[in-house]
Amino acid sequence: MVNLVTVPGVELMRTGKWNLSTGEWECTPAEIAAAIDAHAKGILRKPVIRLGHNDPRFSGDPAVGWLDNLRASADGQALIGDMVGVPEWLAEILPSAYPSRSIEGLYDYTAPDGSSHEFVLTGLALLGATRPGVESLQSLQDVARLYDIAAAGQVGGKAIELIVGEGPHSDPQTFTPTGSVEAADNPKPYGDVKYADPKNGKYPIDTEEHVRAAWSYINMPKNQKGYSPEELAQIKDRIKTAAKKFGIKIEASEASDTERGPIVALPEKLAEALGVDASADEETILAKIAELKEPEPQQEPPEEGTQPEQVAASGGVVNGLVQIEQAQLDELKAAAQQGVEARARQIAEDDERTVMAAIGQGKIAPARKDHWLAALKADREGTKQVLASLAAGLIPTSEIGHTGVQGHVGSEGAPDPEQQAKDYVHDRIMASLGIPTKKGSVN
Repeated sequence: MVNLVTVPGVELMRTGKWNLSTGEWECTPAEIAAAIDAHAKGILRKPVIRLGHNDPRFSGDPAVGWLDNLRASADGQALIGDMVGVPEWLAEILPSAYPSRSIEGLYDYTAPDGSSHEFVLTGLALLGATRPGVESLQSLQDVARLYDIAAAGQVGGKAIELIVGEGPHSDPQTFTPTGSVEAADNPKPYGDVKYADPKNGKYPIDTEEHVRAAWSYINMPKNQKGYSPEELAQIKDRIKTAAKKFGIKIEASEASDTERGPIVALPEKLAEALGVDASADEETILAKIAELKEPEPQQEPPEEGTQPEQVAASGGVVNGLVQIEQAQLDELKAAAQQGVEARARQIAEDDERTVMAAIGQGKIAPARKDHWLAALKADREGTKQVLASLAAGLIPTSEIGHTGVQGHVGSEGAPDPEQQAKDYVHDRIMASLGIPTKKGSVN
């Protein structure tokens, strides 16, 4: 099975004008930003890594990994990425066998969704004897990929322990430093710079990036092995001093998780009050807090000759229980029952008013009254919300018929008493004048 690893923090592009095989090419921060944006949006598949330049249309050589986590350098002048899914054997010989690399990409690319992109990174070629397109790229030989592991100028001379996936289809893992591993011909991989551990040439603290990484690594339990508490405190103090120089504020949230719990940076006064070191882990702090808890007061035993019943009667409370007379208990139960019944009646009356109001507003039909009362009983708040959301006027509330005199509504086929009275008076007047009506004379 092939073990896959990740080589982090590889420089891919740098701003400037360069003579490529296709002509002069100028790399600007805009190209770097465009490459990062296209990668984050997944415009194309992740850029593949190959050994040397060749035509991918006719190449049967398999890819040896891909690029991921594209980002800009701190000054914005370089494109940085991680080489992911690289075979372990290749990662070990990269510095000597393939010290240079060259990128491949597309300009003015239009994606299938219609979006336009100034530059899309499509691939990376690892170069051996071929001169790279961008001359100022840092050589892999000049970049120590991890603390405690030198990027050796030749194969061998150091031992590397890796945490890797189980096969070619498993998620690739990153290199992990394990203890003091150094190149035999270069005990100080970063050269003559300031180290938090000057004796062993470990944890450089000459740049802001190195300081942050040094603090992260020194807080891992496996990296603390081999140091005495005094030595560990000195190393951390040197890192903290360097952090202040670069304006880095080290907080508890920046400490890495460890096998015994996260390292927390306690305030000095709090650590002194607890009696622990300021860099103590969570487990140690919690154990110390448990020791400082006051023991619960123990109850004194009753005096000899005092019966338990007498103690209960005199105190009134035994283990949280209160003694009362039976008659008083019955009275409390009856009052509680009355309160329950009164509340039930109040709720029923309120439900009745709610339903009748909805009927009056034309939200529900009168025939559905019992249905809505039952719904309110099952879920009052939910049903009230439903009724409130219904539009008024869905159900007609006026009688079906014609409009009588002065807006009165009469049922179809039913006589209007007021109109009948008016017709009677009219007919009598017309009859007295000898004028017949359509309905005949009225005697």
